[in-house]
Amino acid sequence: MACIKWSTPLMIVSLVFVTRTACGTPIKWNDQAKWERAVKNVLDFFDDHAWDSHSYASELDEKGNLTSDVRQIVALARMIYANAKAPKQHQNLHRARQTAEFLLRNMLTKDEVGILFRSSVNAKGEAPTGMDARSYVFIFEQAYPIAGLVALYSADPKANADLLSTIRHAAESFWNRFWDSTHGGLFYYYNLSKKDHSNDQGQVHKSYQSTIYPISSFLLALRNADVEVRSRYDHWINKLLDVAMAQLIEKEDGQMTGWLRERTLPDFSIDPSYVMSEAGHITQLSWVMGEAVKQQIVKEPAKRALYRKTVETLLTKFIRHGGISPTLGCVYDAFDRTSGLPLRDDKGRTTTAWWSNLEAIIAYSFALRHRWLGDLTTAEVERTLDGLANCYFSYFVDTKYGGEYFRINAQTGAVVDSTKGNGGKSGYHITEAYQALFGSLAM
Repeated sequence: MACIKWSTPLMIVSLVFVTRTACGTPIKWNDQAKWERAVKNVLDFFDDHAWDSHSYASELDEKGNLTSDVRQIVALARMIYANAKAPKQHQNLHRARQTAEFLLRNMLTKDEVGILFRSSVNAKGEAPTGMDARSYVFIFEQAYPIAGLVALYSADPKANADLLSTIRHAAESFWNRFWDSTHGGLFYYYNLSKKDHSNDQGQVHKSYQSTIYPISSFLLALRNADVEVRSRYDHWINKLLDVAMAQLIEKEDGQMTGWLRERTLPDFSIDPSYVMSEAGHITQLSWVMGEAVKQQIVKEPAKRALYRKTVETLLTKFIRHGGISPTLGCVYDAFDRTSGLPLRDDKGRTTTAWWSNLEAIIAYSFALRHRWLGDLTTAEVERTLDGLANCYFSYFVDTKYGGEYFRINAQTGAVVDSTKGNGGKSGYHITEAYQALFGSLAM
């Protein structure tokens, strides 16, 4: 057991799992070949089990069996992104193009606002009806199709020049559909029947997802792909970061607590029923804000300094607050921001999802690369990154059936949710992490 690296006392039940992680050949967070194989592992899984020569099914179990023929818009768009942004030797632009053509043919509609994407269709391109249909869309269902199209366009602008006008129209429609001209910020829903921003229960709110997902999913990439109108996208990014800084980052007595207000009412007043702060969002906001500074999107010196301080504070407090499981080196899924304790599932377990760990790797690698360390030391960040990489490769990557698991027990490493594909899970996050470490975001 001498090879176990974690300094916090370990639970006996976890030793067998930690031994598998920490003994033998150590996994280094910046092992490029290992990350390339991880991307290939996920793409191969979906190619082998979900592809039908036109598009990808979204819902797959542990072994790759399809649980439906539904094509969820977010998962499908993320496969366009994954095929377009994968390492060169695993890139499949032809398949990305085929998938994009299916999406544009069957899932793009128009209304009085502009372009609107359907939430789901079946393999024949037919939209759900009756009880399976809903009257509203989520904002992220409109953001990620643009992200997929931008990734494909960026991979070969000359070959995909026909996409640019659609991308511009979709982005403009997105902003006009969700922007709140009264209080600022973007709404979380759009109701197709009522033409307002409520869901089927009449709820109206804003959220972390409606503020930062548009930036992380497509705006950062689009402002670099469509330089002719870059100023428009930079303006939108700045407005959203202003919202995040003023409304989402929790403060007490003027000091950042390290937690986020994930959901608010339309006027940004607190939604008292929602106390969760997601780990993946804390780290994601950190790298998004950092990229906005490094890419010169944020220009005012005072604001640039404030954003750097914010990133360093969030990443430092996340570690100091115990945001990472001492047994496995994984981030916890979410926290109660009123108590600071990790949330537990209905069986009393603390858990961790694949995407949360990948977002943390992106954030801490950004901090290390640019020396935005705050009170953290280089050695501390490197140990954190090694632990996160060990967590992902040892517990989420399935070497038996392929693909990656959705969620594990944060203390034991046991699989809690063996889903390999669903409405939000396909090939996006592992490819995004690879790009952040070794590709376009690493520059």
